[in-house]
Amino acid sequence: MSEQSTTDSIVSFVLENKLKTILYTWAAGITGSLAYEWSRPIPGSLKIIHSRVYAQAITLAALGSVAAVEMYQATHHPDKVKKVDKHGY
Repeated sequence: MSEQSTTDSIVSFVLENKLKTILYTWAAGITGSLAYEWSRPIPGSLKIIHSRVYAQAITLAALGSVAAVEMYQATHHPDKVKKVDKHGY
């Protein structure tokens, strides 16, 4: 048996758990940005709004990263790409 490298294990986890990866990234983004915003001397409503916007940007970056991982997998390891149905699921 061959051991997977760290990159290969991350790629396989992301490809098997795309939505979970994005959800966890959003949750970490909203938590981290709320923690950061709460340390600033601005009104509470602005803290929540800023945190939501930051988390949105982080989530968009996660979506782009998942797409990049899929493209990496398709170009570098085409034999490992799973066949999907006509809807792409």
